[in-house]
Amino acid sequence: MRPLLLLLLFLPLLLAAQQPDLSVIFVSDLDGSPMPGAYANPIAAQAWLSKPKAPAWTVEMHFTVGDDYPYSPHEIGTHKMWPLNADTVRDGRRRHLRFNIIDCWCIDQYLLVIQAGDTMRVDMPNDVNTRGHLVHNRVARSGLVPSPEVIRFKPGHFRFEALAQDSRMHEVEQRIARTLMHGAKKRDAALTRKVEQVGGPTEAMQVRDRPSATREVKLVELRGDVAVLRFWGNVMLTGACGGIMPLMAMEVMGNNGWEELVPMPETQLDCGPSSEEANGHELSIPLVEWMQTHGRSAMPGRYRLRFKFADGALRWTKAFTLE
Repeated sequence: MRPLLLLLLFLPLLLAAQQPDLSVIFVSDLDGSPMPGAYANPIAAQAWLSKPKAPAWTVEMHFTVGDDYPYSPHEIGTHKMWPLNADTVRDGRRRHLRFNIIDCWCIDQYLLVIQAGDTMRVDMPNDVNTRGHLVHNRVARSGLVPSPEVIRFKPGHFRFEALAQDSRMHEVEQRIARTLMHGAKKRDAALTRKVEQVGGPTEAMQVRDRPSATREVKLVELRGDVAVLRFWGNVMLTGACGGIMPLMAMEVMGNNGWEELVPMPETQLDCGPSSEEANGHELSIPLVEWMQTHGRSAMPGRYRLRFKFADGALRWTKAFTLE
């Protein structure tokens, strides 16, 4: 019942929202070290994902529905909240979780970062011009692939625009921006090769805009129970609110070969996008938490994950072991 309630509550807002225009990475120190501990979504998952020296953490987005919201007038003035999902960006060999901040018909929007009982509140600007200036700074830093702002986690109450101007984080932001620009240049080079192959820029754009013929998912590494995955192709998503989560099933090696442990959902929600064209897109998924939300316990054994693409094709990861 809860997913349906969330769908009915957030669907009008998400349909009306613009594409995410700002994003943020939270780090643990001025050197840009990744946040320790597993990411927990929802916050209740912190109880089983936390470790003594690496407590789990969660990022929630809060906001109040604004007066200019054109749908469901009874929602105006109400407070909404959901935990955010994240994708992964690189800083050399280090990986960070990147959170997109949805721009919607809302006021008093803020992020709440929670770890081991400590909370950091980051207020987003309500003023359109201020928000546009922040976007401009991101574009100036990394061109058409705007890089995220890097914010050091510390308990307290802060303004996003003040944290975005922290010069101590600029070096880390520049490194991440260079990595994103390098990836963009590789994609541009691939498009140039298509121009040469198909005969012109118009034809190449048509090729680029078609769903990719490549369908691949790769298990990059397993960090504890967190699977770091990389996708190529138009992968199907759950359609849930607050972020990107692929449709996924889990299989376990049994006495008679591979057996389905957690089935893939037969239907999608309508709150978020139904699919995404990925080109090496990285995503980290805490497997124990995911299994528990689907009513399964993580037992020691050999597992693999199954994903579905927009054309119905299925792909599996290589097998991995959970201790």
